Amino acid sequence: MFTIFSLFKSYAFDEQEHKITLLLLHAFRRHCPREGAFLYTLPFEQFKFKWCYRMTSNNGIMGAFNPAFRKTIFLQHNKNGYVEIIASKNPTIKYTWLMQLMPVMIHELTHAFQFQQAPIQYVVCSLPGLRQITLEKDVKTPEKAAKDFFDYLTDDISAIALRSVVKFMQNMEHDFKYKKTADKICYYMFHPELISFSDIIEMIKKDTEI
Repeated sequence: MFTIFSLFKSYAFDEQEHKITLLLLHAFRRHCPREGAFLYTLPFEQFKFKWCYRMTSNNGIMGAFNPAFRKTIFLQHNKNGYVEIIASKNPTIKYTWLMQLMPVMIHELTHAFQFQQAPIQYVVCSLPGLRQITLEKDVKTPEKAAKDFFDYLTDDISAIALRSVVKFMQNMEHDFKYKKTADKICYYMFHPELISFSDIIEMIKKDTEI
């Protein structure tokens, strides 16, 4: 049985996973302004993201947010995916599973936002019988938008963009908290006709105004 105690068997995203997660959340917020508007209020950059060993394909649990952990999102650990990563040594494969889970990430961050806005009501609505018609109902719209958005990111053109961004992220020395840099990356991921990705990455690295 999966309980709140199962969340203790978790480990944090590594540095690159965390940076890529922030990049993708910035991209969702920018390109889905209505469904992603809550991310302007929710301080997601301060959140911790963790892989949970107790979430498996057998119990069907993909992610979780629990008020007891406040600014923490838990996602299902994919052991087989990590074996493939180690074997291939391809940095883009590492983020395949994370990309697939981004709609789940948005789902759980929406719950975090619900709790932030009305903590007492959130706890009350978490009771059996109420959750499905209150909390879970409200997260369907942003989750659906996230699925459509991140499905788009997996097409060939965006895959090239993501590989370029991953390469840049691996060499990035400054803290990713700078929103200006994140917004530049996100913008050019979706406007490849304006400038080549290799050029924009070099310009961002030099912190040049576009």
